[in-house]
Amino acid sequence: MPNQVVINSVAAMDLHKNHLSSNLATDHFSPPLSTIPTVEFRDRLLTSLTEEDYYRRTTYGSIQEGRQSDSCCVAGEHFLTSQEYARRSLSMDSAVHVDISDLNGEGDAPSIPLSLRKCKRTMIAPYSCLLSFIGWRPWFLESLSRRSSFWRYFNYLYPAFVLTLIISNYVFQVLNCQGKYNIHRDIEPSPPTPTPHEVNMKGNCTWGIMTFSCHAKYVMDAIEVVYKPSEVGYCQHIVPTYIVPSFVHFLAYAYGFYHFRLVECEQLFSLMERVFLQCSSTRGLQGALIRNTRMFFFAALLWLLFQVGLEILYNFSFQQTRLEFLGVTYKYVFLGIKFAGMVLLQGVNVAVATNYCVQCETLILYIKGICLKLHEKSLEIRSGMHEILGVREYISQLNGNVAKMMGLCIVNFTELTILGTALLFLNKRQESTVISYRVLFTILWFIALIVPMIQAARLTRTGSKLRQIAFEMRVFGYQASSMLELDSFVLFVTGASLRSKLFGVTVRSSTVILTIGLSVFILLTLMVVDLLSVSGYNRFF
Repeated sequence: MPNQVVINSVAAMDLHKNHLSSNLATDHFSPPLSTIPTVEFRDRLLTSLTEEDYYRRTTYGSIQEGRQSDSCCVAGEHFLTSQEYARRSLSMDSAVHVDISDLNGEGDAPSIPLSLRKCKRTMIAPYSCLLSFIGWRPWFLESLSRRSSFWRYFNYLYPAFVLTLIISNYVFQVLNCQGKYNIHRDIEPSPPTPTPHEVNMKGNCTWGIMTFSCHAKYVMDAIEVVYKPSEVGYCQHIVPTYIVPSFVHFLAYAYGFYHFRLVECEQLFSLMERVFLQCSSTRGLQGALIRNTRMFFFAALLWLLFQVGLEILYNFSFQQTRLEFLGVTYKYVFLGIKFAGMVLLQGVNVAVATNYCVQCETLILYIKGICLKLHEKSLEIRSGMHEILGVREYISQLNGNVAKMMGLCIVNFTELTILGTALLFLNKRQESTVISYRVLFTILWFIALIVPMIQAARLTRTGSKLRQIAFEMRVFGYQASSMLELDSFVLFVTGASLRSKLFGVTVRSSTVILTIGLSVFILLTLMVVDLLSVSGYNRFF
């Protein structure tokens, strides 16, 4: 175990008051105190430190302004006086390894800035880029002051550009009947293409007084349309399938713009940093936090790429006949604008769902870290109550604005999942592209619906484990705590109410499982009684 240098404030003041010039036991080659002028000790200290050491020590109190005679390094070096700290820092050839810990003897204070940098690089940066992409956060916010004025004006105009594309996509969905949601027309096979046919005529022909056999062959164009669906030029059910989902999505975007851009709420970032530092003292928990967070980011990016592929597959599956009047050039310009708006529209869904899921996952690991310390009996009851109170505050914030945005998106996810399932079972078109589109459409929106609910249920279940641990502590005891302290802890944990909510209702694992089970049971029942079947697969469904 490394040597621990922990000097209390009383000893430090006595050393300074008596002007001791002898070196500490761990610094045999340190220069005497009298050889370091009081006025110049800070300049010599700064020149001897590397850039990383200077950043670390200025951040956590190792180098402080003020009176040089009695200032002390309260955070990084445990109440060493400035002159003693200078003497230790200037002794670069000390052969004794010194490990400096924090006031509680837990963790390594010099590693805190490095941990925060790692957290920002591996966890915060990807999500910050996503928020900037949809206009909820300025580009290059951290280094904006060092950049040209172009980026300042760009950050003013970019949100307006994003909002224009999203609203354009709302309009284009109605004009183009996006998604083909009409269960009476869009599920029927395509009308047969009229083809010309030949007519052969044989008989006797008379020309004057002469009669002879003749043969005639005619090619007749098809002038009669065999199949003509009604109201082919208009979309049906515009309000429930296009206007209402677009309005709900716009509310979610406006809520997020106010929450992230105007108020500049960085709740997720602060939670990540706090939990990242808290997990550093628990082996393996910090790695799990990085791994799980990256998994959600990559899964969200993959879901967005699948949505892009779904849009491309839609254009191949259904003819864009409603755009023919624009001409070839304007038709592709129209499709390009619609495609860009679709990417931004789905980016908003990805940002909201990722924000909610990552916060739930971070809080789950936070609670697991507290539970692990309580099991190991390495956390005092008062400190544990402070940690639980912090978790309760973060869950309250999660159940506030973040849950409202997630709830708005879940309304759309639910409607699209039900609509996609109905169109999949009622579909009668046997083209492989159409079937692939219907299947992929339903799967993607079902994933977007169920993953946030699963995360909310996991958070509620993990929060309930604290009550079980509190009861065990009450029965078996905890460190040297009295029964009164344990009773207070049990009451505190019971009243903390660490539960995630959506639409103001607590989300539990049993509720999610029951909902999925009932949905599957209803679908199977409808297929058994022949009220619902998959066209072409009646033998199996």
